[in-house]
Amino acid sequence: MLKSKKEYISFLSVIASLAVVIMHTNNIWTFFPTLNWVSAALIDATAYFAVAVFFMITGATLIDYRDRCSTKEYFSKRISKTLVPFIAWSIFALLFTVILNGKESVDLSFFSIVDSIINCKYNNVYWYFPHLFSVYLAIPVISVIPAEKRKTVFEYMIALTFFIYALIPFLSFSTAGRINHNTDFAFPVGANYIMYVIVGYYIDKYPIKKRYRILTYVAGIIGWAFLSFGTIYLSWRDDVADFTLKGYRMLPNYCYAVSIFMFFKYFPFEKVPVIIKKVYNFFVGQTFGVYLIHMYLINIIKKFIEINYGSVWFRTVGAFLIYIICSLIVKLLQKIPLIKKLVP
Repeated sequence: MLKSKKEYISFLSVIASLAVVIMHTNNIWTFFPTLNWVSAALIDATAYFAVAVFFMITGATLIDYRDRCSTKEYFSKRISKTLVPFIAWSIFALLFTVILNGKESVDLSFFSIVDSIINCKYNNVYWYFPHLFSVYLAIPVISVIPAEKRKTVFEYMIALTFFIYALIPFLSFSTAGRINHNTDFAFPVGANYIMYVIVGYYIDKYPIKKRYRILTYVAGIIGWAFLSFGTIYLSWRDDVADFTLKGYRMLPNYCYAVSIFMFFKYFPFEKVPVIIKKVYNFFVGQTFGVYLIHMYLINIIKKFIEINYGSVWFRTVGAFLIYIICSLIVKLLQKIPLIKKLVP
């Protein structure tokens, strides 16, 4: 069981980090009524599970931390593995921006720098960190729920967070604004990405009957269809990129991401060819580092290399090459004393 758990989480970490790179090379923000934009929408929808899956991995691996270490050690590891890299790479993002675009491109006053680091303005893909830190702060509270009561409590939390944060906003959208979503109706202990943390732990810890897994997979396929074809339809109809159906906590992505996580939790990894295992095991130690540095490489490429960044080739093959190059850079950085602490 431990080996199976490690394998499915390792594989999910790799494909989710690759999906992040694909989304950031696959610009769909400006709508064009072309097949090229349609392909971008399909690619983006397919990769959209990544953020939710990373939070589910966090729940699966950290809620039981008390079985392995003290709360003091837990926070010490979180600080060294995420807070320190966040601050260091945010400062690097400032320097990178100055070097790439000139010092006139940023406000170098003290308060502006602090504000830009806290609010992830130098590298906007770092928006993930504040949410991750919030989850880290909540986990010690969640983890004190007694083991014998945890399954029932988590089922309660999953039901409420699904209903309040995924289903209700979607139903509100479905009424075309005739019934507005009242955000004052909330479930604070399951707010934001805690919903995925709890689901990740539950799927990892407790057996799910096959019929429920199948229902989850069907819901996941429907969710992906809304993310892709729903977005394409709305955008084509209004002649503008319409992301109403998008949202990492919206119902379509909730169903899609949970189905991805559950599928690989029950995937028979013992049947996977050794060569494929070697491939994803090669990348698994660099997933966080790839997230930290990939936007710098993308920006350098766009600054100095003249290619068609909207082409299908760049958004697919190019994304894979960027991922591989970033992984190799991270492997190199991990061999350098001190620097390796910034790419754990």
